[in-house]
Amino acid sequence: MPWCSLKSLSRSRNPSTSPDAPQPPPPPYSTSSLQPLSLKGANLQIQATDVPQWEWTRAQCQEWFAQILIVKMNYSVEEAAAIADKLEGWGPSIYTRRIQDWEEILGRPAGVALYVSLVRLRRKEGAVPLWVKLPSVW
Repeated sequence: MPWCSLKSLSRSRNPSTSPDAPQPPPPPYSTSSLQPLSLKGANLQIQATDVPQWEWTRAQCQEWFAQILIVKMNYSVEEAAAIADKLEGWGPSIYTRRIQDWEEILGRPAGVALYVSLVRLRRKEGAVPLWVKLPSVW
């Protein structure tokens, strides 16, 4: 892993559920689902639609990751907070993780989807500075 590590994360959200079992439909999309999670009592106002910033703190990265898990991947607030709390590193660690690292955290295909989304965001304002050279997508 790059400058960070993850403390024992399981590969799946719910190991007791078969991947072939029918899943309930996701909740309807609404702006209320974009409210900040506020890990550890912080009120950072970060949403899943925000571009992760190179200069973000660990807490800000955790807040963004938790929001992604809740809004985009339908994790419960409790599940998202538990997983995001184990995310180590700060801003650069979001972008320097390899596809395999995200797969280890989220499994497939969710880890691949998050990695590809982050590659797409690399050149957005505040994300990866132009002087930083990151490996190609694969």
